[in-house]
Amino acid sequence: MKDDAGVWQDPRTISNLSDGQEIALVILVWCSSLLSMMGSILILRDLFWVPKRKKKQSSSSSASSSHRRPAFARILGAMALWDIVFTFQLCWSPLLVPADTSQQVWALGNDATCQFLGFWTSLAFAA
Repeated sequence: MKDDAGVWQDPRTISNLSDGQEIALVILVWCSSLLSMMGSILILRDLFWVPKRKKKQSSSSSASSSHRRPAFARILGAMALWDIVFTFQLCWSPLLVPADTSQQVWALGNDATCQFLGFWTSLAFAA
């Protein structure tokens, strides 16, 4: 990679963050991602979990069980599902980048994991 003056720079030395700052940044992303994922799971649970009800004696109970959810519930459920996909991708992004070309402290990946991460990133941003 060349800078503005045309001089070659190692991609691992571009960041101005220290190793401690990078670790703190990754841990903060993990904590916020975990909270977001838990919130989305709770939203999905509240939308789609149906508590067991006592069976009614009337024959109309089978007709009422096939109702559809309101549109806002389906949209909110889809948003919560895609939030889970995005936060899953966000949690893995510091780890799956190639270790030989990345300045990330915990970079453990290779080119295949980078392509895998790129697919999930594109999928998450497309939603």
